Amino acid sequence: MPIVTNKIDKCWFYFMSENVDRVRSLVANHLYGIGKKTSQGFGEIDGFTIQESLENPFNGICRPIPVKYEDLLGNVSIKTRRLGFKPPYWLPKHQVLCFDI
Repeated sequence: MPIVTNKIDKCWFYFMSENVDRVRSLVANHLYGIGKKTSQGFGEIDGFTIQESLENPFNGICRPIPVKYEDLLGNVSIKTRRLGFKPPYWLPKHQVLCFDI
């Protein structure tokens, strides 16, 4: 069965962290691709750069982040609740205590 693919030349992600070197290390060492079929070479990341933004593109967390990753957020006081953090979001085993959106 043929698979339709699209090539994306550039994409942007925003994150907030006081430990940018840790984020750089996590992306470089653990993120091989973005999207589906990364194990088959799709969504491969050729390279990335991290640059500081003077604007705040969001007023809070845009995606559920499990509490176990609280070291990535630094000393931020945020409410928590049980949320789905990966697809399928409705599956009980994918729902853990996350920082509230």
